[in-house]
Amino acid sequence: MLKINLWILFSCAIVIGAVVFLRNNPVHDPGSKIINYNKALKSNAGTRDYSDIPEWYLRNRVQIHTRLSLNELNSSVFFGFPEELKKYNVTVLTRQIKARDEQPWWPTGDGGIDARAANYNSNGQNLAVKIIKQLHDLNMKAIIYYRHSEDSAMLLNHPDWACLNVKGEPIRGPRGIFLSFNSPYRDIVIARLKQLASYGADGFYFDQIHIPQGGDFSEFSKKMYKEKYGTDMAGDFRTNKLRFFEFRNNTIERFFTDLRTSLLPFKPVLLVSGDSWTNFTGLHMNSEFFQKFILKTEAEEPVRPYNRNMEFSFPLDLKETIPGFYLNAFFFSFMRDNSAGPPHVWCRDLKSADDAANMAAGIISLGGIANLDVDANPQKTNIDVIKVPAEWNETYGSYFKDLVPYANVGVLASENERNKFLGDPEAAWQKVLIPAINTFSKLYKSGIPVNVLSDATLNSKFSEGLTKIYCDMSLTTGSGRDNKLEDFSDSDAGHTYK
Repeated sequence: MLKINLWILFSCAIVIGAVVFLRNNPVHDPGSKIINYNKALKSNAGTRDYSDIPEWYLRNRVQIHTRLSLNELNSSVFFGFPEELKKYNVTVLTRQIKARDEQPWWPTGDGGIDARAANYNSNGQNLAVKIIKQLHDLNMKAIIYYRHSEDSAMLLNHPDWACLNVKGEPIRGPRGIFLSFNSPYRDIVIARLKQLASYGADGFYFDQIHIPQGGDFSEFSKKMYKEKYGTDMAGDFRTNKLRFFEFRNNTIERFFTDLRTSLLPFKPVLLVSGDSWTNFTGLHMNSEFFQKFILKTEAEEPVRPYNRNMEFSFPLDLKETIPGFYLNAFFFSFMRDNSAGPPHVWCRDLKSADDAANMAAGIISLGGIANLDVDANPQKTNIDVIKVPAEWNETYGSYFKDLVPYANVGVLASENERNKFLGDPEAAWQKVLIPAINTFSKLYKSGIPVNVLSDATLNSKFSEGLTKIYCDMSLTTGSGRDNKLEDFSDSDAGHTYK
């Protein structure tokens, strides 16, 4: 099967820049550019293997997301909105079946049902089945947004399942108090998702951070931590952040791995939020995880954390030092090159048709899925904004499905090397991350196909076909690609943007 060189698509002047760039610079139809090059490419053009990803996911590079909740259950839009989307030949919709810490929307067998959904689950009815079946009847794939980290009823019955901060206080987020994935709650979530998969859910969408930044110090987690490391979790939180976050990240990976194993008979796509992992500002999650799972992220993620108090917060002058266009290109390339499948990128606040087209073209050009957020309330969003991207998806889906990352050279952006400067974020950026970004920017500007490698991909099949890998030779040690390594300075771009 022919693979499409994604770098060619980059060269079509539709690459993503800063969000402002995307919103204010019209682009051309990306699909026609793909067709022009499709027949000329060899079967081994790509360096990423997507053979385990369902074709429907790869084909549909424009998808739709809506935030319909139980508050709209008795309105015409709850089931009417998907009917409207069908008029635009939408083929994949992400919609909620549990939006916050509310009780489930369907009879799970483990407790109650949200009172707002009671009438839709009486006399043998099942609201979740009805939601999924409607989408299938409309020839749409159903990706289910399931809020997995909060549940007020479970918290009420099992207060010891709460995520606690280091002071022993429950941690509340914008949608409720977080529950611990080292408690029996994890098994409740897995069982519920298995039910939804059995109803035909084609994918699941996991938002936010999974474990709150200040936790989890539940008794379950503290006990497991002590057994694993022989040290006190609270003490390491203050003095050994790398070990503390290793435990957190292992908890997240164990939960999603067990979930995937449970869902094997149904094989839904799992889309997992990476939060600050996508821009190197935190220790939360890592590239090893996303070799196994598809990244869910958001279009503004690369510029969002400027005001966050993170372990590796951005230098205040970063956007003045490196143009936003290249920052976004670097970060989205990193996401693409270090996700098990094309990243699923949520695009919100689409004000116009140009807005939606520009955003979709940019995301597709950098190898992602443009997940366009559309409010079901016509007074808030004119559904016509999705018309052009939906047409692209319908016309060029057979070409989109073969898009794979392709490159001649790589640039290493190492989390492990960054972590050597924990406690000195300025040094981490100046010595590790900015040289990688500047080298990438020069290669990118010159039209050279480039992958952004991580610690997980440096020694993987993903890097086998690269002729050169730029890195900091004084920091990169023990690589199986030593014969391909060159120092950032050899690119004449390592420490200065040109």
